[in-house]
Amino acid sequence: MINKNWKERSIILFFFYLFLANFSLFLKLQAQENSVEGLLSRADVLYIQGDFEKARALYLEIIKLTDRNMYLSRAFFGAALCSFNLNDDKATKDYLLKVFSVDPKKEISSLFYPPSFVKIFQEVKQQFSFAEEILRSTQKSELIEEKGKKEIIMAEKNFLEEETSKKVISDRILSQSQDNLTKKRYLLGGHWEINFHYGRWGLDPVLSFFEKNLKKRIGSEIRQELTEFLSSRYGSLTQSSYEQQFSLEIGGNNLGIGLRYFYLGETSSFSLGLSLEKTHLQLKAKGLITQNYDNGSKAEIESEAFIQADPILIHFSFRWDGVPRSFLCPYFIFGFGYGPTKGKMGYSYSGNYQLAGFKEPIKDSKDKSFKQWQQEEQSHINLEKIILIQLGLGLRLEIYRGFSFYFEGNFWNGFLINGGLAFRL
Repeated sequence: MINKNWKERSIILFFFYLFLANFSLFLKLQAQENSVEGLLSRADVLYIQGDFEKARALYLEIIKLTDRNMYLSRAFFGAALCSFNLNDDKATKDYLLKVFSVDPKKEISSLFYPPSFVKIFQEVKQQFSFAEEILRSTQKSELIEEKGKKEIIMAEKNFLEEETSKKVISDRILSQSQDNLTKKRYLLGGHWEINFHYGRWGLDPVLSFFEKNLKKRIGSEIRQELTEFLSSRYGSLTQSSYEQQFSLEIGGNNLGIGLRYFYLGETSSFSLGLSLEKTHLQLKAKGLITQNYDNGSKAEIESEAFIQADPILIHFSFRWDGVPRSFLCPYFIFGFGYGPTKGKMGYSYSGNYQLAGFKEPIKDSKDKSFKQWQQEEQSHINLEKIILIQLGLGLRLEIYRGFSFYFEGNFWNGFLINGGLAFRL
């Protein structure tokens, strides 16, 4: 009876210890899996924050901690994305090859990744499939020569069973596929770019630089015309002191077409630009003027004036791109333009002329071209030519291979905000 109980207890204890051993192994594997998942989440956060160097280093560390294809695929893909954002094309392709070695059916969508990265992904996948097929055919031929037809079926079966891990394939095809993966991004290597742009003028940010001088010139022109008008009615008058108060409004638009040259092609950060600019500028001034004369009389008027210019300019520019191969690229631009000025100027005023208790309403208006104003004696208008200086920052967004939108904020003898469409060849 004792022997029987002892045997039953031994069997129970054996199964109990076996259960504890398996349960302990299960907990250890579960903890390791949770650790890998946690590290992957941490690497994903670093990637989202834009810290691509640290994120790539963490993905590569994760690869050493697991042999599960699911985690390896995710880690290799994360390392490829980081390398792409760091402009490391070779590493990007290397890690994508390793992705396909553990996850050959992996797919991505252009809705969630940059078009240039999706293109590289598809090219590497196509090359991987092609090289894998070549490797299969080569090994199959070798088996035919060595073992004969009867052994082919068994050899192919063993080959398929041993192909659960495909890391070795990526190393074998890397040297063969490298040249085929490098295709031109642009039709002519990215040396030339054609662009069309439109913008709106404003002068408020830099108006204070020359506001005083501009008001003085406009006021001098109106007071000169006022004095000539009064002298024709009341005899010769000589100006003495005066007071004037003006407010200014400036605006307009700009339309242009340009050609830009990148010396080093698609990797070039510096470029030269030549463009033809059709510009419309308009200035409006409004205010009060009091003009005193030597005979004790004075004129008090409320005046309005405008200057409208429509020059066509040849413009040269120099541009430096921050990240030339990125689909989203900031840049700095400097340039200058020159051309003849065509336009007109006009004014109108109304008020009173006073002399020794005598008071009479007065008003007048005039509208002439720049050339007519320049031909008049003592004219303060001198706008035969115009020179524009450009200094600005911009942002380029590539929407498809070669096609880009761009947006600029420029100080261009005023403040100009413009945008356009560019096509790079």
